[in-house]
Amino acid sequence: MEDKIIKVLQIGATDNLGGIEIYLKNYYDNIDKNKLHFDFVNMYNEICFQKHYENNKSKVFKISSYRKNPIKYIKTLKEILIKEKYDILHFNMNSAVFLQPLIAGRLAKIPVIISHSHNSFSDKGIVKELLHSIMKRFIPVFANTFFACSDYAGKWFYNKKIINGEEFFIIKNGIDIDKFKFDLEIRKKKRKELNLKETDIIIGHVGRFNKQKNHKYLIEVFSKALLKNKNLKLVLVGTGPLEIEIRELIRKKGIEENSILLGKREDVSELYQAFDAFVLTSLYEGLPLVGVEAQISGCNCIFSEKITKEVKINEKTKFIPINDEKEWINIFLNLDNSIIDRNNIKKDIYNIEKNANEMVEIYNKQLKKEKR
Repeated sequence: MEDKIIKVLQIGATDNLGGIEIYLKNYYDNIDKNKLHFDFVNMYNEICFQKHYENNKSKVFKISSYRKNPIKYIKTLKEILIKEKYDILHFNMNSAVFLQPLIAGRLAKIPVIISHSHNSFSDKGIVKELLHSIMKRFIPVFANTFFACSDYAGKWFYNKKIINGEEFFIIKNGIDIDKFKFDLEIRKKKRKELNLKETDIIIGHVGRFNKQKNHKYLIEVFSKALLKNKNLKLVLVGTGPLEIEIRELIRKKGIEENSILLGKREDVSELYQAFDAFVLTSLYEGLPLVGVEAQISGCNCIFSEKITKEVKINEKTKFIPINDEKEWINIFLNLDNSIIDRNNIKKDIYNIEKNANEMVEIYNKQLKKEKR
């Protein structure tokens, strides 16, 4: 058993870069390839990092969406699981509305079937929320191992019996620590590229332009803080369905000169160095990896209280109620651009190498248990 490479089929990656996609890439790059092999399922034109996976000898199976034809999806996935002789099916989920991959895993008699919660809420409407509440009850019918990225994410997906059981695991979203640690030379380079002055105080945000991330509230409090401190600058990284609306709001507020929208970037780890503060005004999150990355980079981090405190690795990180506009404004006004203690962070908890090794141990443990 110890000599056999464990074959895992990872499901849940999309063509839109988000938490699940980053989580999969980070773990993929840090697992021991002599012990573990990942393949992937693709329901899109191309999932994020697909070429990277294929270049490293992983298979990416193109299957039509379970949303369009659930029966065909289950049949096709079952055939792949049996033919390729997978040991583990690992389904990364933002909601329990669709359980087809778990069903296929059960029909194919895969030894370990993992349901992995990456979210703690949904803004997809009352119908989707109701469906999630109903369908999550069926997860233990098909899955036999239960993962969550945080306590919040676990409680949203699973009942108390599962959470208190031996088959439930919190899987931390690990990152490459060295990639994000503070570097003064990179800070100088990036601030120069962005045409920032020495006196500018940069408030950064990385995330999709959607309802969940709550950009409108961020712009509201930033515009009010700007009235009292003209040195503040807001840098937004990302794209999304609300981008045009957010750009228009920035124009209406008259804060265009103090706002920088960078779109999709490949140099986020370096942009953190240029930031003086990093904010997340999210209405909900599973466990936001960008919040961990920003703290590793030494940014002053201000998060909404809707975000789990499990993300905290810096004593200076603050959690503020969304409805306390005055407190958000005061914190913005008390920011500075000093670089003292930007490397004084507790890093081990999200160390990707350590967490990847723990993942292998859990896979092995569950596989041995199910094959008895």
